[in-house]
Amino acid sequence: MKTSSKSSKSSKSVTKGFENPYRNGGNYHAIVATLNAMGANKPHKYAAFESKLISTWDGWTAFTRKEVRNEETHKDSKGKLRVNVSVCQRSDYGKPLHDQGACIDLWYEGEELMVKLNTKSAKPITPGRAPKAKAAPKSAKVIKKAARKAASPILSGSDAIAFLKSGKRKTAT
Repeated sequence: MKTSSKSSKSSKSVTKGFENPYRNGGNYHAIVATLNAMGANKPHKYAAFESKLISTWDGWTAFTRKEVRNEETHKDSKGKLRVNVSVCQRSDYGKPLHDQGACIDLWYEGEELMVKLNTKSAKPITPGRAPKAKAAPKSAKVIKKAARKAASPILSGSDAIAFLKSGKRKTAT
């Protein structure tokens, strides 16, 4: 799936029944074409997608030579690519996809970033922040032990547990 960077601006490629709405040779075109070649409507690990795009897109070397616009988010070429994938989700740059009833979904499964060309919905799933590991719930025994240590002499056992759970101090009456 080599994409030529010397194609005309109006050319569109059709791969596996899905028409790529972006200019052939451009990075948005390469993103959509790579996801389509990997399988539309199927989740893919972002790292596998990125590797496939880099190995198949003729414009990758030119893309890497372009000046970085934002040092914080575009630390390197892969950072620029990651930003461009998320830009395709926006209502302005993603409009050509949305007009076809499609979008690019990005989400986390555990700590793994996933990506999908979704041809069944124009509303993208966005990743937000990477999920953090949840703390294990405290057992009643641990709560009671902490209540004994933290409770003032005014609070009884059940009041101390309620105090710890609520985070508010109960005053003596």
